[in-house]
Amino acid sequence: MINERFYEYSLGNSKKIALIYMKDGKMIKKNFLVTGIYPEEGRIEGVFPGQKKTTAIRMEDILTAAYARGDDGSIE
Repeated sequence: MINERFYEYSLGNSKKIALIYMKDGKMIKKNFLVTGIYPEEGRIEGVFPGQKKTTAIRMEDILTAAYARGDDGSIE
């Protein structure tokens, strides 16, 4: 799936990605820095901007992922 590529990009390059996901029946769009990918458990973990606490998001709740604003995906 395409989303997994974005998770791996964020994890491998320590770069934020933009996520659109469902939470409590509402669609949310936020930047997210992936710190762990757990496909066998169906979740990713990471940090939202301005937070120190790690958050887990179920992969089934993620509608799409993209490069964060200002990021063109190039690896320096």
